[in-house]
Amino acid sequence: MGIKGLFKYLLLITFVVSLSACGGGESTSGETSSGETQTIVQEQKSPTTNLVFADQALADCVQSLIDFQGYTLVEQITQLTCSGLSITDIEGIQKLFNLETLDLSSNQIRDITPIAE
Repeated sequence: MGIKGLFKYLLLITFVVSLSACGGGESTSGETSSGETQTIVQEQKSPTTNLVFADQALADCVQSLIDFQGYTLVEQITQLTCSGLSITDIEGIQKLFNLETLDLSSNQIRDITPIAE
């Protein structure tokens, strides 16, 4: 099986991708009155209105999920199923940083580097 065949095989089988949730927080350090260093984690709040996708079918799928679930923050999106929608470009999906489960099966995606970032 050549590279092209292997790539097609991987797309068919492995597009149920489990991504480890990566943190969306920002750390800051400061000193307490006793001189101890204290680290405070500040949560980033990313509104779903800031999401932009290169592929309209992917954008529509994500927007449908947002509308159906009533999500207002990107952090709330942990699962996404957009199978069989003729999606060709997944640029922008890396902004869904809390994704744990992603199903993009039965699409025509040729470049998966956005999920590798």
